[in-house]
Amino acid sequence: MLFSNLRPRSSPASAPLVNTLSTFLRTYAVHARVGLDSLKPAKDSWRNAQRLGRGDSSGRGGTSGRGHKGLKARGGAGSKVPQWSEGGQTPLTRRYPKRGFWNIGRQHFQPVPLSRLLSWIQQGRIDPTRTITTRDIVDSRLVHGLTKAQGVKIVSDRRPITDLPPLDIVVSRASKEAVNLIDAAGGTITFKYYNRLALRQHLLPEKFIGREVKEAAPTKKRDILFYRKAAQKEEERAERRKQLLLGAPKEGAEAGVPPVEAQ
Repeated sequence: MLFSNLRPRSSPASAPLVNTLSTFLRTYAVHARVGLDSLKPAKDSWRNAQRLGRGDSSGRGGTSGRGHKGLKARGGAGSKVPQWSEGGQTPLTRRYPKRGFWNIGRQHFQPVPLSRLLSWIQQGRIDPTRTITTRDIVDSRLVHGLTKAQGVKIVSDRRPITDLPPLDIVVSRASKEAVNLIDAAGGTITFKYYNRLALRQHLLPEKFIGREVKEAAPTKKRDILFYRKAAQKEEERAERRKQLLLGAPKEGAEAGVPPVEAQ
């Protein structure tokens, strides 16, 4: 072997240095000859697989470490027992009764009190001179995200509201009291339908540059009827406001636009 004849000198002072040099040179010589024929795994990086069913003296004979009988002692089904299995006992998910149900047609709209909207306008967070949309409400942090909501609903919290400017609002829903207060102040409110993708594009238009999606139309019957009826009522309110401006109000509409029906 290379450097096999290298021996430390008899001088006690130089013996450690010579031993270290000899070890380094031998290690370098061994690694210099590494090839495909000398590759092997690192020490203790693997171990031999257990041999099962090779006699009782091996410690894994007879039942091969699986015990006597039972489902887990079988060949195929023993490895497929669910973690929640309780054998023949009634499982926990069946011991407790079920209550209620999950309504797949449920719609959730983020409520926005009209008094809080007025407070945001007075603080300068929302500009009342331009159309107030769902995006303006979210950007002003009046509501925090619409992850699990289908839009925004303007509601009246029955607090006294004064000095409400004429607003032009475009949202998904609004309560009857809120619509009456906005109309009485000379404003307008329009209902607009958004599906999940269209609402995301409305809130984050920068993420849809070059791949814009068309505005969605309602597909469910109740949504179609609601937005159709809401559009008709909006036309009626616009006609009444026009007649008031012309000085020829209808009967019963002497002091403003009559209250609208529930939306």
